[in-house]
Amino acid sequence: MIPQTSLSPIGLAIAAVYPHPNTATASFGTNNYNGTDVLKDRADESIYKLDHQFFSWWRANVSYLHYASKEPGGNPNASIAGTGGVDYLLYRKVDAINWNNTFLPSPAMVVTVGYGFNRFPNNSLDSSAGFDQTTLGFPSSYVNQLQKKSFPVVNMTNFSSLGGANSGPSVFYSRSVVLGVSKYLGKHNLKSGFVFRSISVDFTDLSNGNGTFNFANDFVSPSDPLGKKAKTDLVNLLTGYASLVLPLPRLSTWQPMLPTTPAISRTTTALPAKLTLNLGLRYEWEAGLSERSNHYAVGFDQNATTRCRRPQALQPRAVSNSQVKMDIVAVIQSVGFGRDRGPTLLL
Repeated sequence: MIPQTSLSPIGLAIAAVYPHPNTATASFGTNNYNGTDVLKDRADESIYKLDHQFFSWWRANVSYLHYASKEPGGNPNASIAGTGGVDYLLYRKVDAINWNNTFLPSPAMVVTVGYGFNRFPNNSLDSSAGFDQTTLGFPSSYVNQLQKKSFPVVNMTNFSSLGGANSGPSVFYSRSVVLGVSKYLGKHNLKSGFVFRSISVDFTDLSNGNGTFNFANDFVSPSDPLGKKAKTDLVNLLTGYASLVLPLPRLSTWQPMLPTTPAISRTTTALPAKLTLNLGLRYEWEAGLSERSNHYAVGFDQNATTRCRRPQALQPRAVSNSQVKMDIVAVIQSVGFGRDRGPTLLL
C-alpha cells in the first residue's frame, strides 16, 4: 500500500491514461491488456510530361512528379499519450521537376542541357501533437520551455511506454545541372560532359523536445519471489520517482550540403576498318559535407594547432580509361585499361 501522502499528482495523471484491462489473467505479473489498432494509410502519385519542338534544331521536354502519403505508426493503447515504440504520424511529400533540352547546332553535333530539382519534405509528428502538459500537473514555467507540445516520453521497464520522440519537420532536396556535347569528325567521335549536383537537407530536431522520464524497478525487495515481475516501475511512476530525466535539448536547426562536380571527356576513333580506339577521362571534385551556418562543431577552434596530417578529402579525383576493340569475323575482341587516382582519406 502506497501512503496517500507519497503519491505524485503528476504520476497519477500519467498513469490514468493507461487503458483498462481487457484480458483475464491467471496469475500476478502477466499481461492483462491486448491492444490492437487499424492503420489508415493513404498516398497519391501523379506524373506530368510535356514535349515540344521549338525549332528544327531545338527540342525540349519538362516533367513534374508528385507523391504524398500519410503513414501512421499505430496506437494499440488507444490513449491520448500514444503507444511508445510505434507512436508516430509521418507526413511525406515528394516534388520533382526535370527540364531537358536537345540542340542540333550542325548535322554533326549534338548538345544536351538538363536541369533537375527534387524536394522531399517529411514531417514526423507524435500522435499527441498539441497536447498541453500543464493538464498533467506540470508547472507552466517548465512547460513553456518545451520545444515540442505533446505528451512527454515515459519509458517504463515492465509496463507499456507512453509518448513519442519524433523529430518533426525535415526537408531533403537536390539540384542537378547536366551538360553534354557530342561531335562527329570523320572517323572521330568526340564526347564531353559536365554535371553539377548538390544534395541538401534542412531540418529542426525536436526529438526529445517534449521531455523524457524513465522509470525502473527501484522498489523491488531482494527477497521478493517475483523479482522484476513485481512491476514496481508503476510504483516509481505513482510516487514520481524517475530513475532518469533527460534535460531539455537545445533546439537544433541544421542545413547540411554536399556539392559534387564531375566532368567527363571521351573520344572514339575508328582507325582501320576493324580497329576502334576509345579513350576517356573523368574528373570529379567533391566539396565534402558541410553545414550552411557551420553548426556541425559548435565552439570548435579551427585555428588550434594539431599534430595530425591535414586530410586531403577535398582534393579532386581523376579517372582515365582506354579501350581498344577489334572486329574479327563478326567477333568483337576488346582490350581495356583504366586508372583511378583520388585523395587519401585521414580519419
